[in-house]
Amino acid sequence: MQAITLKQVEWNATEVVPDDISYTPYELALDLGAYENTDADSIIKTVLWTASGKEYVGARLENGNIGFVTLPNETVDSVALYTTLGRLLTEEPDNYTYNPTLSTLTLTLSVGGMKPEDTSLPASESNPYLIRTPVQVFNIAKDLTSHYKQANDIDVDRLHFSDSAPLGPLATFEGTYDGNGFKVNNLIMTGAALVLRNEGTIRNLHIASGRINASGESVAGSICAVNAGTLVACINEARIIDMTGVAGGDMWPERKYRRSNRLCKFRKPGN
Repeated sequence: MQAITLKQVEWNATEVVPDDISYTPYELALDLGAYENTDADSIIKTVLWTASGKEYVGARLENGNIGFVTLPNETVDSVALYTTLGRLLTEEPDNYTYNPTLSTLTLTLSVGGMKPEDTSLPASESNPYLIRTPVQVFNIAKDLTSHYKQANDIDVDRLHFSDSAPLGPLATFEGTYDGNGFKVNNLIMTGAALVLRNEGTIRNLHIASGRINASGESVAGSICAVNAGTLVACINEARIIDMTGVAGGDMWPERKYRRSNRLCKFRKPGN
């Protein structure tokens, strides 16, 4: 039997710079309707799931398209879009069009990145935009006159409202919001309330937990600081801390408005 001889040789390391390793990505162009895919609202990641169970993950390129190592040539079962704040939405096939030939993904979204309950009809009070993710909750600030309906429990723990940050409290809300029996969990914020002034209708909103730092505020609430509209069947269980003025703006509507707070509960800890 022939013997095998092993010989140790010196290893010569060679530095590899980024330009030495590259590939040309497959680009997917996004058409998102009224949603402005720019700046802080940019879609930085897109995930495609196929009927065969494969997952394709792409990242934003300098031109705004999404770059993939390869793109699926089969049915795409669902799509998820992410911003710097987190997941904007996940959609099923009936709510988007994926064209592998043209390398395009089309979703007809609102300015806040939402779709109405019945996607075959325009959004309206009877066909509200559905709110499914924390990012969509904060994006209500982009359109304070439209109509919204919560579609599931939402945990906003990773995001933080602040008067001095891009994620500030909603200013004057003139639309409608239906919490639909679901909860908003872990609302952590600095400011007077989730809504500074309500002139619309907020119903069935349940803030199940959280903390509102109202330091320096003359009037504070949980759902709204000043209610000049209607609150119906709302519940707050978040704590209001460091309050220096009057807490309970939710329950004190301005007298010139003939609207009411009906069947609202503000449990301890909270208002």
